[in-house]
Amino acid sequence: ALHLKTDAVCFQSHRESFYYYNLYQPENLWKQGSVLCEYRDSSIQTYYMECNRHTMPVVTYIEEREFPFPVEKSDEKFLEIATQLCENRMVSSVYLIGEEFSQEWMKESLRYLCRGRRVFQGNNLFSKGACYSMMERLHPSENGQNHVYLGQDKLKSNIGMKVRRQGEESYQALLDAGINWYEAQNTME
Repeated sequence: ALHLKTDAVCFQSHRESFYYYNLYQPENLWKQGSVLCEYRDSSIQTYYMECNRHTMPVVTYIEEREFPFPVEKSDEKFLEIATQLCENRMVSSVYLIGEEFSQEWMKESLRYLCRGRRVFQGNNLFSKGACYSMMERLHPSENGQNHVYLGQDKLKSNIGMKVRRQGEESYQALLDAGINWYEAQNTME
């Protein structure tokens, strides 16, 4: 309905929006791991972002899980979910998305999440992440150049081939890991 050309439209998942949102936050908020909880009808969708700092560029993964959640809000049940998400993991920050999280029903679960972590509540993280993604496409940041997100829509490895240049065998890179498979293209002679 907007009559946009398809080359002016980009698609990305909530996971990727979460990645780009974090990329533009202070690094101490996501360096060790970051959790996002999105309250939906009768479930809580969670995303856990972690970075493998033993690679160059730093490879980032996001694990997605869904937990059934009762219609009547339960602090005890959410504490159970929070414990499963954070125990045995380094988590620097937690984001709570959804109007239901702004209500006063979370006492113990919020107390648990705030122990050694920064906790944020809001509703526009995904849209901000989409904006940061477009900024990154147009003007790559230092963090964007040093990190690569390998989500389900991304190429998982570099693609190239051995070629002969002036009689010498060399490697010719064609596509880089971390780009969307549906946008991947390259030509060469």
